[in-house]
Amino acid sequence: MAVNLYVMYWGMLSFITPPVALAAFPAAVIAGAKPFRVGLMAMKLGGVKYIVPLFFVLDPALVCQAGIWDIFQAAISAAIGVVIIGSVLEGYLLGIGDLRLKTPGGAVAAAALFVGGFMMGLRGWTMDLFGFGLAVAAIIFILVMRSFRMERQLATAKT
Repeated sequence: MAVNLYVMYWGMLSFITPPVALAAFPAAVIAGAKPFRVGLMAMKLGGVKYIVPLFFVLDPALVCQAGIWDIFQAAISAAIGVVIIGSVLEGYLLGIGDLRLKTPGGAVAAAALFVGGFMMGLRGWTMDLFGFGLAVAAIIFILVMRSFRMERQLATAKT
């Protein structure tokens, strides 16, 4: 079941992946934009769709091949992981704001968030806990960096 979903899902990715981009290219023509640029933006915005099929294969509970408690746990943790990965790819985390990915510290935090989100999509409670812990640590790091940046800006504004 998981392998069939994996293959079907990868087939559906042709709608946003250039050079085919069956959905992005007609949308670009309608909008009067450059088709390849729209296809690349569609890939960026839908980037998490490239990772979800791996979750199907790596965690059978996501395709309802486990007990009800395991299915519930896998669905919740994978959904949180997908939100985190999507936030990293977009550069904006709900409740936190801009991730400032262009700074060296922001890139490290983004990598930690990405790995944490991916770990949450893997099988078992231990991976969920490690992934959640890594994501929380990265969010705390982002907030600390932001507070230091604000203090520095206030200090330079006073002088």
